[in-house]
Amino acid sequence: MKRLLATASALVLGTGAATAQQYLELGTIVVSANQTETEADRVGATVDVLDEYDLGRSTGPELVDTLTRLPGITASANGGVGTATTLRIRGLGSGYVSTRINGIDVTDPTEIKQSYNWGGLTAAGLSRVEVLKGSQSALYGSSAIAGVVNIFTWRPTSEGISYRFSGEAGSYGTASVSGSVGYLSDRAELALTMTRLHTDGFSAADENDGNTERDGFDGKTIYFSGSYALTDQVRVGFDMIYEEHEADIDGYSMFPPYGLIDTPDKNFTDRKGGRIFATFDGDNVSHELEASYFKTTRYDPNGYTQRFEGMRKGARYTGTVRPSFGTLVFGAEYAEEKARLDSDKSRSDTASVFGEAQFGLSDNLDLTTSLRVDRHSEFGTEPTGRIALAWRPDQAWTIRSAIATGFRAPSLYELFDPTYGNDTLKPEKSRSFELGAEREFSNGGLIAATLFYTRINDLIDWDSGRYIQVPGTTTTRGIEFSSEFPLGERVTFLGNYTYTRARTAAGDQLSRVPEHDLLLGLRASLTNRLDGQVFVNHVADRVDTGPMPDYTVVNAGLSFDLTPASQIYLRVDNLTDRQYQTARGYGTSDRAFYAGIRADF
Repeated sequence: MKRLLATASALVLGTGAATAQQYLELGTIVVSANQTETEADRVGATVDVLDEYDLGRSTGPELVDTLTRLPGITASANGGVGTATTLRIRGLGSGYVSTRINGIDVTDPTEIKQSYNWGGLTAAGLSRVEVLKGSQSALYGSSAIAGVVNIFTWRPTSEGISYRFSGEAGSYGTASVSGSVGYLSDRAELALTMTRLHTDGFSAADENDGNTERDGFDGKTIYFSGSYALTDQVRVGFDMIYEEHEADIDGYSMFPPYGLIDTPDKNFTDRKGGRIFATFDGDNVSHELEASYFKTTRYDPNGYTQRFEGMRKGARYTGTVRPSFGTLVFGAEYAEEKARLDSDKSRSDTASVFGEAQFGLSDNLDLTTSLRVDRHSEFGTEPTGRIALAWRPDQAWTIRSAIATGFRAPSLYELFDPTYGNDTLKPEKSRSFELGAEREFSNGGLIAATLFYTRINDLIDWDSGRYIQVPGTTTTRGIEFSSEFPLGERVTFLGNYTYTRARTAAGDQLSRVPEHDLLLGLRASLTNRLDGQVFVNHVADRVDTGPMPDYTVVNAGLSFDLTPASQIYLRVDNLTDRQYQTARGYGTSDRAFYAGIRADF
């Protein structure tokens, strides 16, 4: 459901704040906003949660389509499924968003701004997504200026062997299938998920500009996780991910009138990563050791640079002490990154120490302070911190506030590219502040509002043939509203609105960031077995090399319970067949129909 922090169905899954794989209590949701699991109403920072219910009722073929239902989250894509897709949190793009799958940092070290390409990632095989907003470098290090997206894959929730299956087919020659198998006992857990997605697609360059060639996509994904309790106090485990994507893309005309045109270009991407960990949980002290590895390979046979290889290796120790007055966390981390662009090679490493103190100042007031110091091999030391406060004046209200600093280290490309790089670059630095209030009602309704502000100094940008530090301050500020109310016994209203004022140091509006983003939705239990939903999304006041038209898109769906553990469903994307663009010159889906089935065994 679309909510700020809320109660959902009980799950057993991994949710470590920075990277730790832990196990949750059944019942009240805890989130990854601190270095340890924390009850939702004790978190001072803003966190949005998508659970299995939400992910199973997506409003598009990719996960990003569901994420954009959350307040403060927008996206733009260079075409259809699998093309370059940017996720923005409060106006700041993927280069400022730390992204992790099962605790593995999946951002690409070879990107101009180290980031994750959201194109091609579906909700299949996922159980939970948490979006932590605001500068979070005190927890996650570099690139977490806008926030963090933590993605958790499916895990078994009942003892013995269990299975999950889903399949979907629809417009544009689209077909997808996902299968999961898991095992759970009092000591062991295993989970394996395999997904496959194919679509013939539509033209990445907008068909309304005369482009008719279809740009398709093929994607394969494997998630594999497991853990075993050696004793009542010691647990060891692993996580593995593998992604293989092949996407058709379009290019630019080198001749007048220039612009995007149909081309036969393709882009190939492989991602693979792994993580091993060991935890020791005592009565008042716990320890965790982990090591991780991630590699991404991109091949663009038509590009100026054709082959991109990025690698990240890391190790981390986290200790937790639980004295009578709260929780103290301390630890250290090391990461090495390498990039190879054709024959050009580069590397950097970062050593970090961190600490956090969580205090229950009273039964209804919680304070969390976090501090981290990163030492980068190129630019030296960068300290960051965060103070977060959660106050519950009564059972209905929660007041949250957080102030934090963050940084984004210059990427290997920005530092060392032989043509455009600049090895004198320093990190971009940020400060963020937020103040929010949440009110729950006895009928299950919820309303929340959050004021936010982020400023970035020493912005890195391209100018006069190389990357430089831009004088001045880039700012994003605004307000998020989120609500959910039952309208009788069978109908629920959902809505949110975000106003974002995002400006460069020169006073220009940040590209592709809407000032106004409104979403209204209804969910209804039409019968005891038939559910329906409809969402209306209105986006206004954007620029992308000039003003962009406003647009309104309607998505709808029906689901029917065959059994308590299986469903069939119908989804209609862009119900009114609206012609619009999220990035200038690039196409979006016309009205499209999809039907599918999902089942647990």
